[in-house]
Amino acid sequence: MKDLRRFDPKIGSGAEGLEDRSCPTPSGWSNGIVDWRSARENFVVAILDIVSAFIHALEQNPNVFMRPPLEWYKANKIEVGTMVWHMLHNLYGRKSAGATFRDFWESVVCSTPKAEIVRLENEPCMYYSEKTKVQLVHHVDDARLTGPEDAQRQVTAHLSRFMLMELSEPVKEGLAYKYLGNSKIGIARGWITKPDPAHVRGVAARLGLDTIGKAAVTPGVKRAKVVPDEDDGHYGSSTEFRSCVGCLIHATKEIEVIASPMKELSRKLSNPGQEDWQDLSRLIRYMHGKEDWGTRQVVSENLEEGLATVTVTTDANWACDESGRATLAIRAHIDGYKSGHMSQTQPGLPALSSGESEMRAMTTGTVVGLHVKMILEELGYKVKLVLECDASAALEAAAKMSSGRMRHMAAADTFVRKLLKSKEAVAKKIPTKANVAGLLSKHVSKETLEALLPLTGWGPVTEPYRLVELVKVNDIKDLADAGELELEGKAKVVKAVRSEGKNLAKAVLCGSACGPMASQAVQGYGGWFVIVVAVTCFGLGIYGGSLATRACRTVRSRDVGSQAPTTYTWRNAVPRFSVLPDRSHG
Repeated sequence: MKDLRRFDPKIGSGAEGLEDRSCPTPSGWSNGIVDWRSARENFVVAILDIVSAFIHALEQNPNVFMRPPLEWYKANKIEVGTMVWHMLHNLYGRKSAGATFRDFWESVVCSTPKAEIVRLENEPCMYYSEKTKVQLVHHVDDARLTGPEDAQRQVTAHLSRFMLMELSEPVKEGLAYKYLGNSKIGIARGWITKPDPAHVRGVAARLGLDTIGKAAVTPGVKRAKVVPDEDDGHYGSSTEFRSCVGCLIHATKEIEVIASPMKELSRKLSNPGQEDWQDLSRLIRYMHGKEDWGTRQVVSENLEEGLATVTVTTDANWACDESGRATLAIRAHIDGYKSGHMSQTQPGLPALSSGESEMRAMTTGTVVGLHVKMILEELGYKVKLVLECDASAALEAAAKMSSGRMRHMAAADTFVRKLLKSKEAVAKKIPTKANVAGLLSKHVSKETLEALLPLTGWGPVTEPYRLVELVKVNDIKDLADAGELELEGKAKVVKAVRSEGKNLAKAVLCGSACGPMASQAVQGYGGWFVIVVAVTCFGLGIYGGSLATRACRTVRSRDVGSQAPTTYTWRNAVPRFSVLPDRSHG
């Protein structure tokens, strides 16, 4: 099926809207939360894949047609170009295909009988049932479930009624599964994540480094120019460089020791120099012989029931690039289990001091910690947020009553300070030598890497395991029509939005002097009353604002440096400058 044609001119002009094309994917922090919860609660994990996922959903636009392929015309002995197909179901290649399937997926999942599954507010790709303790997270058509086995079987049985599925057996200790290219190996109270070695092997083969004898001791070094001793002579095009770096980015999500070198390589994609090729070659030489390594993460023991501790460790490397900008590093873990890490060049203008760069990193880390905290609270946990930093300047700035010398960062440090004052978070100083986030912010020496590497969990995988396979569980003839579920799902969304609007109107109007009357009106007339009141208030606000503006407006003029006199509109009634008659209208 090719040569897609849309006979509705509004579709091609983008009238569908961006909201119809939104198909989010889970963040790295969210995927780590699923692993952490299964390890902490000793739950098994099930993996499922939706076969031909997008076609399950109905096409939302009734005016989409397509031309059949030439083979179909010949097979049915029909003149070419005399017939078109009316597309009833969703199709790959449509801009709205992912969003349409996401809505279909949510309708089916949330309709599981006696489960009461809802989508989380702070993670659009995660679903949870307070009743059955089942948790789901999906990456388009790949999903993971964790929770009690009986509850998982109930959910998968319901999903198999409406979608073609491939399902794994319950994964527990000693078993492993493939998810997004990585191998997840179950161990006692944790998981080992083993990246796909094909990415590193492919890049090594392109660079001619697949037969090197000795590996590099560190993944990167700080260099300002080409080092002749490390010149391997392979300098290709920028396209080849982008292809190699793009392959290695997949491994960066799991191997945090190469995150900082990969971040620097990713900044040179447009015009890589000779030293950038050397950095790429050194990274491949460091990964040589580590194809069977993985990241081991284990949940702490003796945990308090219902309480989770989210610890965010931050670090910054000030003025580390040619433009003077700093690198921030964030590492978040829950009860000792790492949920994710990040290495990023600080956006915006360069920091003016190392203390400012550390404060910026601490602010970004706080945002990440709050994101993880809110997700865990939706899962029913009480959360304690701890901010770790090795910079005394950042910790003291966060503890001050005012911005001090960093007034230009008032919004950032006030945000952290309010959290600390309200006891929403706790700040803690750690030694620099014990700050694992330092691996994410800069190149380190061999001694530092050897000291911090055990704290990351990165090392050889020695545990035996068996890789489970996905098994087909149903056939297309077994599927039931899910059209009613889609309509019910949309109706629930509309009902929830209207209910939220009514509740907001009650909260605003019922607190006034005419509260009881307004409450009765909201209940009696519903949405129409809310609309009328909102429009009336809006009109009165505009009218009152215009009257106040006319009363207070006084046109003034002043000189700005060597520029010509500039006319300003002052919002106060006290004259400060004399009026220019010839420019009284600005």
